[in-house]
Amino acid sequence: MDTPCGTCFPGIHKYNYAAVKIYQLCSEQYVSLPGGVAGLDLNAVNTVMDWHDMDKEERPEMYEKIQTITGQVIKECREEADKDK
Repeated sequence: MDTPCGTCFPGIHKYNYAAVKIYQLCSEQYVSLPGGVAGLDLNAVNTVMDWHDMDKEERPEMYEKIQTITGQVIKECREEADKDK
């Protein structure tokens, strides 16, 4: 996200900053299959969480948030692709 300060996320609730940041760091690590994009590589997500020393207890909730973000991104990309057909 390009913001003037490069660290804030306007419009994102503060409880979701970490999920958005982790997603942002992994956003080029999608798994593709012949039928299209399958989802974000959770190994990459786990690696980023390790880099940031995220507690193991916090990870299940973080995975859920990141999966929600990923699902929305994939949905919007598919909708855009359908418009171009």
